Amino acid sequence: MDYTEAKETINHDAFYRVDEVCKILGISKRTLQTWRDEKIITFIQVKGKIYFQGSDIYTFLVTNKIQTL
Repeated sequence: MDYTEAKETINHDAFYRVDEVCKILGISKRTLQTWRDEKIITFIQVKGKIYFQGSDIYTFLVTNKIQTL
C-alpha cells in the first residue's frame, strides 16, 4: 500500500490490530515490535492485546514522510 492509499485507508477513530497496521504500513510484525520497543509508534495494550489508534498511525505517517525531489 502506498503512502496516499495508506492515509486514505485510516479511520482516525478506529483501533487497529497488529496485523492490520502491518498491512497498512507494509512492514513485518517484527519491525512493528521494534518500533514499539523503541517508542517510535504509540500503542495501547488491553489485557495483553496490542492496538493502535488510527489517528496515531496517521500522525506517524505524516511526521515520518520524506519529501522526494
